[in-house]
Amino acid sequence: MKIVAFLISFLFISFSLSQTFARPSFDKSKDLLLVNFDLKPDEDDVMAAAAFACQLHHADFAGINYYVVAGAYGFQEHDFIEIAVPGFYNELFGSHKSNWTNAHQNWKASVKRATNKVHNVIKQGGSIFIAEAGQSDFTFDVCQSLLKKGVPLSTIKSKMILVQHSNWNEKMTTQTKLEWLKENTNYYKIEDGNKTNRTPNYKGCEYYLA
Repeated sequence: MKIVAFLISFLFISFSLSQTFARPSFDKSKDLLLVNFDLKPDEDDVMAAAAFACQLHHADFAGINYYVVAGAYGFQEHDFIEIAVPGFYNELFGSHKSNWTNAHQNWKASVKRATNKVHNVIKQGGSIFIAEAGQSDFTFDVCQSLLKKGVPLSTIKSKMILVQHSNWNEKMTTQTKLEWLKENTNYYKIEDGNKTNRTPNYKGCEYYLA
């Protein structure tokens, strides 16, 4: 369950001391957690979404401001996991458009919804922590939408904290968009969550989750 491990690692990193990891820490009082699932083609995003919803009920993470995107994929082929939305995601996160959006169904509207959430947080001095459980094309479009709203590029660089866990996800992201994000956001590539490693090694045989 690669993305489950990634989300646990991501939230741990986000709430950890910045001095320890040389990364900004998540402030529940003002920051937004944007979680982007591709749901294409693997079912792991269905399981990861359930794991994330469970984490939201933990005392350490309760009350955080979050927004979920389904269908945040790049240029890979294969089928979108239609069975997960809207029913399952509604049960996990509440009604569609309120706490989550379906970019597969309507990409432009989803970019607009996410942009509005992000913009409001930035205006209030908050930062955006982005967990890329898929590719980064959607995040790129949100950033471009922010620029059109007059958000300075320097603000995007400092306020958009993007964490990617997968080499494959990077390969399946439109490369010009990926390079732009690496240059113009606070971009972190952690160890590949698809492999046995320290993110946080939940895919090793002794830690395998089923």
